[in-house]
Amino acid sequence: MPRFEKGKTKFMHHTFGEGTFIDYKNDNLVIDFGEKGVKIISPNILNTTVLQCVNEKISEIRIETGNKIGDTIQFDTSSIRIKNENIAESVENDNDIIFNESYTVIGNSLKGKNIYACYDLIVEGNINAESLEVNGKLVVIGNINAKSIMCSRSLLCEGEVAAGSILVGGDFFADNIACDTLECTGKVFVNNTLDCNSDVKVNEVIFAGEGIIGTGNFKSKGAVAAEYFEFEGNVQSKIMELETLNFYNQDYSDVDKTNTDTTKNNESVSREFIEIEHELMEVSSEMLNKAGNIDEDELMKCIEKISRVNDKEVSSWKMLTEYVINMSYLEEIANLKDFLILFMADKTLPKEVKSYETLEHVFRILYQDSKDKYKEMEYNAENIFELGLSIYIICKYNNEFENDFEDILDKIFQSIGIKYNTVKNFFK
Repeated sequence: MPRFEKGKTKFMHHTFGEGTFIDYKNDNLVIDFGEKGVKIISPNILNTTVLQCVNEKISEIRIETGNKIGDTIQFDTSSIRIKNENIAESVENDNDIIFNESYTVIGNSLKGKNIYACYDLIVEGNINAESLEVNGKLVVIGNINAKSIMCSRSLLCEGEVAAGSILVGGDFFADNIACDTLECTGKVFVNNTLDCNSDVKVNEVIFAGEGIIGTGNFKSKGAVAAEYFEFEGNVQSKIMELETLNFYNQDYSDVDKTNTDTTKNNESVSREFIEIEHELMEVSSEMLNKAGNIDEDELMKCIEKISRVNDKEVSSWKMLTEYVINMSYLEEIANLKDFLILFMADKTLPKEVKSYETLEHVFRILYQDSKDKYKEMEYNAENIFELGLSIYIICKYNNEFENDFEDILDKIFQSIGIKYNTVKNFFK
């Protein structure tokens, strides 16, 4: 191993920046990268695109670049291994590239005609290819651009995935997805937008941090879009828009037509709202405070009328009141989902509804008792709507759950088999 002078030898790391050598530890280099902290780094990556010595000349260390066999570049066992992982430097050419073992590829771009990996593949850069096939997990710290992508296990891309066809045999995470067809056996999480021109078939749920757009056939267990769902065609999925709290069932086109009609008649609805609001407040003030003068069915009719208006707060009254009526038969709040919905109901519903004879104990007793217990509650949602609603509530009132925000989201996502850390960037 080369010998370096403590406190004087300088290195440049492609992620941590400039650092100063301070010691050796178990044949590794201990380097202080200032604000990035002290790191222990293998000397095997010296003189590669990862780590360069900037003020001393050291012997060249060859990083794996593959063996060319005819029109194919093959990567077998690497001469450089870090924690038993094969390390290779990225290559850019028009040949086929085959990785015969699990590999971590370092560099700006991995480019080839057809890229095939027999096992797991990690690429610290972009991928450009006509076809990309990985018989394992695929992790890309960059963008993917290919005509076709096939991944037998999970696929995680920190950038944009642009492809003709995409087939993923596990969960799929990306910043943006643009494709013609998408088929995934697991869950799909996209930080911004999913844009598909033809077919979407996902066995589990889809979460979009911004929206879902496209045409053709759309089928999934359920889909949650933070801002908009604008997919034209045959939609066989339950859809929820968090920003509008709109919930679409299997036949999306009929529901969408209703929304369009409502939008066109927005002025008349707004005028009606003034009258309905006045009516509700009169009924609430004069009748709801008189126990027994009105039953729950009549209460729901009044609330349903005012909930027609396209306002996120008011339009949720009917839904929240229905949940509160169901909770009125419980002895205690034991489900974190119920607590979150009750929390929103307490913030949103008017006092006349909360003080209604058969509901007031829900807020006065059940809700107050649950405030001290919600941190220990398990989370269980019955459908995609409740799951999306829970995410909406915790994000909407994040300041009031500041200390428990991540713990609650972790319980929500654990209920569908995903750790919050996996989708943490979606909530920045």
